[in-house]
Amino acid sequence: MLYKFATLLLVFFLIIFILAGEKEAAKVSDQIVPVTQYPAPDINESTPQRVRDLTKIIHALERYKLDNKQYPISSNGWDGLYTIYGVASEQWIAGIVPKYLDRLPSDPRNNNSGDNQYFYRSNGANYKLIAHTPDDCEKIKQLFPTLIDPSRDCWAYGFWTKNAERW
Repeated sequence: MLYKFATLLLVFFLIIFILAGEKEAAKVSDQIVPVTQYPAPDINESTPQRVRDLTKIIHALERYKLDNKQYPISSNGWDGLYTIYGVASEQWIAGIVPKYLDRLPSDPRNNNSGDNQYFYRSNGANYKLIAHTPDDCEKIKQLFPTLIDPSRDCWAYGFWTKNAERW
């Protein structure tokens, strides 16, 4: 009888422990911090549209990685809605829509140029997400200098993981 009681008590505490762990994991996933080379800026109404768009995407990328243990893998180039450097597609970051974002944003210029777009590149372990040839780069250079792509200066800005900095 005592053995059964001790076993039931052990099972009870084990269940409580597991439920508490799940609750704590849920809190952590609600507060995901992107693992970019530099911290993501605080977003508000005055934040330029491209920075807001790219920030939404990097948060979605981190949630994807939490679930899948890697970032979405791109083609062997720079994928985008329209691109001359990789694969062009409405779902230019595979697996993000609709679970992590309702839709992938597009560059505010709303054109079909293969050069003036948001581009994404990833090998699964690292990624780089940029606004390519943006018309507001000088403004971003003043407001958020860490977003300027070190490989392109004011030809692009965005976010990247440390090992993708020079892509």
